[in-house]
Amino acid sequence: MGAGTGGDGQRLLENDLGAPPGASLVLPSGPLGLVVRALIAVLMVAGLVQIALQPVERTVDELRNDLRAGRVSELTIERLPAGGEGQGTFWVEWSGDSGHGVARYELSTFAGSPYVDEGATILAAAEDSPAPVAVTQRQGWDQPGVQVSLAAFAATAALILLVVGPQPRLATKWAWFWLTCAAAPIWLAYLILEPVPWWQRKLVPPRPRRLTGGWAFAAALFLVPFVLAMIPGGSRFYGW
Repeated sequence: MGAGTGGDGQRLLENDLGAPPGASLVLPSGPLGLVVRALIAVLMVAGLVQIALQPVERTVDELRNDLRAGRVSELTIERLPAGGEGQGTFWVEWSGDSGHGVARYELSTFAGSPYVDEGATILAAAEDSPAPVAVTQRQGWDQPGVQVSLAAFAATAALILLVVGPQPRLATKWAWFWLTCAAAPIWLAYLILEPVPWWQRKLVPPRPRRLTGGWAFAAALFLVPFVLAMIPGGSRFYGW
């Protein structure tokens, strides 16, 4: 009798919350689950900031255009010592209204080879720029050491959570996988919204239809890059 009453109460609760007949209500994450999700989310935010602060690799033509438009305020360029000979690609880095960019330019000063010095044209463009440009010339370029990618570490932890964790409510696991492969910031949506949003601490009904892997795969190929392209600097977050 008691068991029957409990079953009726559960069904009444599901009906009150709008759950489909026979569907189990979705439980919010417990305290430990919330802490784990919050820690991964904080690590992901730190990783995204790390990516945002890195220079974007661009072309020498883009640099020249920015110089002509007066959008460059600082420029650091790798040059050979006076009278030195060399051949290869050399680094140039700049910042200003156009953002923070880095590029490689061609240089060939060996006797008997075609003379090429894109660095000289870059310096000339900086000299003629309508806005003042602080130019620094370096002999040699300090290559950055191995840098730990916080975003990649956070994405790995979130992927493990996706695989071993409960079924998501808004989209299938495959759908979240394809979307997050397309852009790391989407992991934040997964960590905050699944299986129940952080701020919601009660049982919720399952969705009658979730985003499936096929639709998510198509969105990852076509929609996500389009949205990122509309955001300044957003393209650096596309693909993993």
